[in-house]
Amino acid sequence: MSKEYKPPRVPDTLVILRVNMYAEPQRMICTKCNTKQKLTEFGKDATATKGISSWCKRCKREARKAYRKANPEATKLRDFKSDLKRHYGLTINDYNAMLEGQKHCCACCGQHSSNFKRGLHVDHDHTTGLVRGLLCTECNPGIGYFQDSVERLEMAITYLTKFRK
Repeated sequence: MSKEYKPPRVPDTLVILRVNMYAEPQRMICTKCNTKQKLTEFGKDATATKGISSWCKRCKREARKAYRKANPEATKLRDFKSDLKRHYGLTINDYNAMLEGQKHCCACCGQHSSNFKRGLHVDHDHTTGLVRGLLCTECNPGIGYFQDSVERLEMAITYLTKFRK
């Protein structure tokens, strides 16, 4: 005797929604420019109640651009701090401590940072990611071109001394 097939029972709390692919996408009004736009035109905002920014992406971009233009020094410092943290895991205090420890001089050639237009760059080992020190704008790419290889640098020294007068 075979049992009669019974479909699985759907819980009362489960609501099945039908999606109409031709329905108009949800829209929202930007509080900055007062235009009604698709939700895709608004960025995410964790602090907002719905998790969506109240300004559209275009208004946010324009406001950010205006702020950066009006506050170049603050923006430059914020970008520098962000890059230090993102690329090297350093804070501005860590960087300043390294700078003081090196007496504001390049760890490679010893020239003072005031001799360069830009500040000293963070040098790091590309395989381990460990920070080694602060280098000037001439030494940092130079070491990079030699791919952090002591052997290559020794070969370059031998080459240069061979042609020294």
